[in-house]
Amino acid sequence: MRKILTAVTGMILAGTLTISPLTIHAEGNPYGGGWNNCTWSAWQLVSETDGIQLPQWGNAGSWLTAAANAGYATGSVPAANSIAVWSHHVAFVTDTDGIDQIYTEEGGFNGGYYEGWFSATGRGRLCGFIYLGDVPSADSAAAETWQ
Repeated sequence: MRKILTAVTGMILAGTLTISPLTIHAEGNPYGGGWNNCTWSAWQLVSETDGIQLPQWGNAGSWLTAAANAGYATGSVPAANSIAVWSHHVAFVTDTDGIDQIYTEEGGFNGGYYEGWFSATGRGRLCGFIYLGDVPSADSAAAETWQ
């Protein structure tokens, strides 16, 4: 995402940016809808950030179970470089305060791209996290908050 923003910023400064309606579909991304779709966005952010081409796991609510069945580590402790899964939404987690707040980059939130800090527990039924890097310790201070 940062690469895209840098390129767009350069185009704006150079006066070469033109906006036209188009449907974004990244190479290999099995989802459609661009930034209006949380599954497309989570898949795309993981691909751009980690170079991981995730499988097609269906609707957002099925991601946690599908990821576990595919051999990915899952759990209830928030961690950077993970995917937060709610019953009807997914988001890429880039940071956490280790207690209650997570920083996400996501699409499909109020109709488009969003990033920022918030309390995941205040956003509906959080199902858990799919870990793409290090798996957090179950005895972390945050474990009690999220279980």
